[in-house]
Parts: sequence; structure tokens; C-alpha cells
Amino acid sequence: MKFLRRNSFLIPTALICHATVQAADFSIGVAPGARFRVVYDWSKEHCREWDVPDAPLRAFRSATGDVVAFASSDENEMYEGHSLNDIRQTCHSSLPSQENADPSQYSGSRFITATWTDDGRRVFALIHNEYHADRFHRCAFSSSMACWYTTIIAASSKDSGKSFSVSTPPEIVAGVPYRQEVEQGRHRGFFNPSNIVRAGQYWYMLTDTTGLGSQKPGLCLFRTADIQDPTSWRGYDGAGFTARGIDAYRQDPAQYTPCKPVDNLSTIGSISLHRPSGRFLAVLQGPDTDRKDGQIAFSWSDDLIHWEKPRNLLAISDMSSKNCSDDLRYGYPSVLDPDSPARNFDVIGDTPMLFLTRFHVSDCAMTSNRDLLKIGLEILPHVDQSARAKQ
Repeated sequence: MKFLRRNSFLIPTALICHATVQAADFSIGVAPGARFRVVYDWSKEHCREWDVPDAPLRAFRSATGDVVAFASSDENEMYEGHSLNDIRQTCHSSLPSQENADPSQYSGSRFITATWTDDGRRVFALIHNEYHADRFHRCAFSSSMACWYTTIIAASSKDSGKSFSVSTPPEIVAGVPYRQEVEQGRHRGFFNPSNIVRAGQYWYMLTDTTGLGSQKPGLCLFRTADIQDPTSWRGYDGAGFTARGIDAYRQDPAQYTPCKPVDNLSTIGSISLHRPSGRFLAVLQGPDTDRKDGQIAFSWSDDLIHWEKPRNLLAISDMSSKNCSDDLRYGYPSVLDPDSPARNFDVIGDTPMLFLTRFHVSDCAMTSNRDLLKIGLEILPHVDQSARAKQ
């Protein structure tokens, strides 16, 4: 495989000033002298118009030791490389979307948003499935978001991620107890799951929900003791893991149990176990009350349930920005460590990488011109950071 040399540019000094913030006994920030480097340049490498990094980067090491990754579009083109440092887009679609008009088939726009493998060959995936009712004249509204119905379903691969299959009907990991025609006029369902992280005997992930009825909106924590059984995922209900998503087309809505959203988090990018501290690190995007144009932020947790208030990592305009003077916006953050001892990169050390999508803005709208970037981070005990500042 031929790899292209990438261009890079220095991160603005203003961002570095915001980038080192104390959280508990550790500080996280952009590494000294770090540069944004382009992993995927849409203007030079896209295989089709919407061949874009439209989800946070996920990666694993295959059985051969090479790295397979997805920053998924609705065709889920695969990235490959000898290491996480040299992954490149292959233009190979591992899971094409079918845009089925029947919402009960959960086969709309499908995005690979989390992967897990124990052996590098058989891979389990969480799929963010978007059903856009307006595309099939099944919505009373004209805007896409007003007709958007999302569900987290399962997929699996037997060939190291080259192809994924979904059962018919799909197995539901997180689904709401009402069908797509209910409560149109707003985004509905579960969506944007984080990566999967292993802790003890369980696998965990966070997924967003817009809420309805007894279900409050926010990010819910799900876990399973059997990664091979997609139906075994259960959400935290405030006391234990009993919340259960259902298939609204095949199960009794009364079987649904609401999950309790965790505090302080929104629009999750990734979660990682920071091995030196033994704590969990979340990276996310969200509004910054000082800037109004959003931010890339981080939060720490000891148990994945209780999260500290997010702190600014990069003071850059994120996808939520309404500032029409933006030339660029950023989103879909994820933290992965090229030197991670874990096959699924859910464990990080003190020098991980932050991956981001960069959106080129035209006429106040984000276009299909979207690049995948990376930049080095540094996590240090706060006493070390202070000592270094005195040198």
C-alpha cells in the first residue's frame, strides 16, 4: 500500500493558551509544538461527493497487526495503515447504506460508530441508523431534522472489518418505544454512540437520546457482559443497569425501561481509560458560554457514571457555531493513542492523539469539503506541569 506524505500546520498560539487545564491531579493539553496534521484531505482524496469523515474516528488492530479504522460516512469507507500514525482512506465500502423506505427494517443511512474485536478477525460494531422520513414522503414536515428517527443497531464482520453484515431484522442495541411517525417535528431516538471501552468484566458505551415521555434527554451509559450478544446491552437507570431499548415494530412498548442520563456530558466524541491515572477521559464538543461558538472539551470520571464538569481543550468553533464569519468549524473529536497496548485503542497513555473533522464553511453552511485531522496531546500529573513551567 502506498502512503502519501501529509502537510501540516502549527496550531494557533491562542489555542495553546486554552489547552492546558487542571482536571483532578492531571492536566491535559495540546503537546508543546504540536501541529495539526491532515489524515484525509477531501479536496484531493474523496472517492465521491459525500465521502466525508462524518463520525468520530474508531480503530482496532487486525489479526495481521495492521490498523483498521472508520470515520464513517453513510458508505463506511475503511481506513487502513501499518499503524494508527499512517492510516489512509481506501475507498472501500465496508457497509453500504440501503436507504430502505420501510422504517421497520432499520436500514436507512447506516454509520459504523463503534467497533470491538478480541482477535482482529471477528469484529462487532454499533451502527447509528438514520431514517429520514422526508425522503420517502412519510413526514408531515419538510426539514430533515424534523423527520429524523435514529436507532442503534448491531453489525458484525468475519474478515477484519472489510465487510459487515446486519441481521434481518436488525438486532436493536438502543431503540425507543415508538415508531418513526410519532412526534415528528423533532429529532427522535438514540444516536451517536461513543466508542466501546472495556472495564473489568463489562464493555461500556455512551449514547445520546432526544428523550420522550418518561425518557429524559441526554447521554445514557450502556454496558454488556457479552459483547457477542447485541441484545444484552443495558442502560444505567440511576441505580443499576436495567434500562432496555426495544424494537418498536416487534416488541411491546411497555417493555421499554428508560435510562438515566449522566450529568455534565453532551455530544460525546470518545471515552478512554487513561492507564497512568486509572481514570476515564471523555472528549466532547459543545457550547462554550464565553465564546458562543462552541468548543472541544474534556471531562474525567472514576466510574463512567459520574463525570466532572467539562473543561475547554480547544477554543475553536465547533459544529454548533452559528457564526457566519467562520471559515472553518470542527467536530467529531476522538482521542486514541498510537502506542496503546489495547487492540481496540480504548486505553491511552500520556501522549495520545486527538482526531477531529474539519468542516469548510461556505455561505454560513458546512459543505461536503471535510478533512480528518490529528494533533498530539499531553497528559501530565499537575505537579509535573507546574515544575516544568518553572524551568
